[in-house]
Amino acid sequence: MREIKFRAWSKDGGMLPAVVPLPDNHIIEIQPMTHHARAIKVEAIMQYTGLHDKNGKEIYEGDILGLCGDNELVEWDEKDGHWTLRDKGFLLRANPCWASCEIIGNIYENPMEGNA
Repeated sequence: MREIKFRAWSKDGGMLPAVVPLPDNHIIEIQPMTHHARAIKVEAIMQYTGLHDKNGKEIYEGDILGLCGDNELVEWDEKDGHWTLRDKGFLLRANPCWASCEIIGNIYENPMEGNA
């Protein structure tokens, strides 16, 4: 079964892992150590792709991957219903450098030129 997870970006709180999306760009943030939760308004909610980079780090929508010497943004393609690379326009795993991909940042903390 595919693992469904989300994270969120808030200008005030930074990147927030382990969140539950709510309507109107609100989330419930889950704090694993205390099991407390709080509702927060966020700028963006990102879904886990179910994939990992070469270091075993989970890849989320909005992550920037280093692939074949290029920086590529991970996005969801609404039309075709799959994870894609923005500039390449093809399936995330279809890139010939897939085995060596590495997360180098995300669009919110490290905006790519022309994509912020």
